[in-house]
Amino acid sequence: METRIIDKERPCLHVHYRAIHLHPDAAQKMAIERYFGLVRVIGNYLLAKTKNHSEEQARGKLFTVRDLEEDVLQYMQQSELPLFKEDLITPEILRGIVVAWVSEWEDFRHHRTKRPSFKQHQDVQKFYIIDTAVSYTENNFKLTPCPEFQFSLRSSRFPLSNKAPVHLVKRTEDGEYWLFTLHEALKHSPDTYQDEVLASMCAKVIDLENEVKYGKRRYLSTSGSRRSGNVYVECQLLTLRKVILDRLLRVRDQRILNQQAIEQLHRPAA
Repeated sequence: METRIIDKERPCLHVHYRAIHLHPDAAQKMAIERYFGLVRVIGNYLLAKTKNHSEEQARGKLFTVRDLEEDVLQYMQQSELPLFKEDLITPEILRGIVVAWVSEWEDFRHHRTKRPSFKQHQDVQKFYIIDTAVSYTENNFKLTPCPEFQFSLRSSRFPLSNKAPVHLVKRTEDGEYWLFTLHEALKHSPDTYQDEVLASMCAKVIDLENEVKYGKRRYLSTSGSRRSGNVYVECQLLTLRKVILDRLLRVRDQRILNQQAIEQLHRPAA
């Protein structure tokens, strides 16, 4: 009986996304493409670690965010690539890039997706900005380290929660630019209109946030191990939010495909 009461009173996390079609001018487009280039170079560098592995060997390769962050920082310091000399990447932005890469590698390892491939400029481009230095309101988006990476946004047709921990900037196959944001709101109504998997993810977000906030001690022995534990939990939280946005956008893409198929069926024959 007590468990049921606790479950009923526990707040539920409602999540939704906002899709914004960007129309960048020349300077804004150049800023976006610089970050796409950074993501692409870092991602390809990490993929090169397993380029000589068979698919089975690659699936056995486990990466951690902390180890890759240190690796990429060293690579950036030693590289002569001009992009790395422009101070575009803060530690938080780097963590978002690495978290997104590790998330997609884990999808491959667990047979959820195909093996990641090396990216080229003409491919679809994605830049995940996760829990970092973004100035974001309903009508404005700005990436702090790059003044040109700023956009005025149309007002949303729907009420928006104030919390948007994940942003995805994407260049699609047709060359269009989009900004997708994940919004969260805690409510006491269990009617989130979300499928069971998404509802489970949202419940896990609450648990992880509480673990970070209140310092639950799964890693007890020393202060150093506690710090290590907190970093691990924080990376889990960042990854989970990225995965939630991905899931919402997959549903969006499928809905668009279904609508296109319906329109095709009803289109008069030539």
